[in-house]
Amino acid sequence: MSLKALPAELLLLILSELPRNDLLIALLLNRHLNELARRILYRDLVLPGTAPERCVQCFKTLCAQPEDAKFVRKLQIDEFLVLTQPLGGLGQLFRRVMRLMSGLLVLDIVCGHDLVAFLGDLHFPRLSEAMLTLHPSTIPFLSRHPALENLMLTQRPGAADSIIMPPGQHPPSLPELRMFSGTDSALETVLGPHGAPALRSLTVRWTTSSDGFIDALLRPRRESFRQLTEFVSSVPAYLPELVPCAARHASTAVFLAIQHQCSDLALIPATYWEVPIHLLAHPTSTNSPQNLFSDIDTHIGQFDRLKVLGLGSFSSAYPHTEPATLMPMLRDELFRVIDWGIKCPTLSLCSFATRTQWVRAEASSKDAQADAALLSGPKNEFLASRMWAPRAAGSPVADLYLPCFAFIVITEPEGRLPHQYADFFQTATIGNSETIAHIRGLPGGQGLELFMEIYRREQAAALTAVSVALA
Repeated sequence: MSLKALPAELLLLILSELPRNDLLIALLLNRHLNELARRILYRDLVLPGTAPERCVQCFKTLCAQPEDAKFVRKLQIDEFLVLTQPLGGLGQLFRRVMRLMSGLLVLDIVCGHDLVAFLGDLHFPRLSEAMLTLHPSTIPFLSRHPALENLMLTQRPGAADSIIMPPGQHPPSLPELRMFSGTDSALETVLGPHGAPALRSLTVRWTTSSDGFIDALLRPRRESFRQLTEFVSSVPAYLPELVPCAARHASTAVFLAIQHQCSDLALIPATYWEVPIHLLAHPTSTNSPQNLFSDIDTHIGQFDRLKVLGLGSFSSAYPHTEPATLMPMLRDELFRVIDWGIKCPTLSLCSFATRTQWVRAEASSKDAQADAALLSGPKNEFLASRMWAPRAAGSPVADLYLPCFAFIVITEPEGRLPHQYADFFQTATIGNSETIAHIRGLPGGQGLELFMEIYRREQAAALTAVSVALA
């Protein structure tokens, strides 16, 4: 069978797997392959700023060959390209070539210069995703594209907090919008009270000026949040309004994440996360501690369908790499997730800034019966009190998490933890009450050393089974 006999759809799939240099060879084989290879070459047009002359030449080529411009589905322009070219001439060339891209689906032109202004009243009938910088021309552009499904807006460096609407101009109506990501001011400017009824995912980068303003921003837009399943917040500091407002206005969220914008975990004040001990000892109405964890404690029960809770930072470091520091961290987190899981029965995964993930099996899991057998308890008892277990796949000491977790459980005073935890680890992991009593009676780290020795020698398979069952 010759290549000419293959359907065009199949040839396109084959060509799409080829490296760019091979595609350039395919252009020279015959007219049919030439046309199909051009569709692939121009489908995703990414213009890097490292070779601005070649990028400009690409625009000129598309203007000279308008049929090729119709093949472009994604256009991404590097800001450096804009900075290295005279804006006036580049803008006019940009408008000429954009007029030809009738099949455009994705537009990514995040840059300080307002390239969107050069588009004038152009409309792209198939555009479904846009990544733009918030400029005055952005609002009318969005109004001309009500079929947008995904929208990401960034703020211009040093720009004012929001765009002032010209008289008679209103926020665009985006009835098909599923995902919005932007700053608090972008949310205020772009999403009207009823502007996005189909919204499923909301990501907001809050600023220090957000404090005291969050409820006023979210409350009028509650109608747009009725189908919201994902609410992600990036914060510069503790914002007292954030969690209460999320619970009131985005209670349908299945995924809730609050990320501190600091990339160094050590620079985030401890009071951002934790209740200060000296305040816990004598709490009053005037010194009642306010921080992220206490807000979650109070409001997590208001989320009807929450499954995933992420509380972290932009740091990629693992702060604990030794059992001596890992143990108290895991102990604090264990008690916290048990409490949150009781208040929010749908919760099944919780991650912290320590980059530990706590997981418990879903009540609807097809493996629930097998998990129940593993935990040596009746099925209904297991489903009512699903067991949390830690994991940290990327940690340099990932293999220590489960044994440290097991040691915490068996050495905790009786009654402090739900009985399923102690029942499992005492019977399945050690299986000897005298050994457990001996471990509990050892001073300092000697108990942990003995437990780790037993774990490595005899019981690794049992804890591996826990990891598999709750992964």
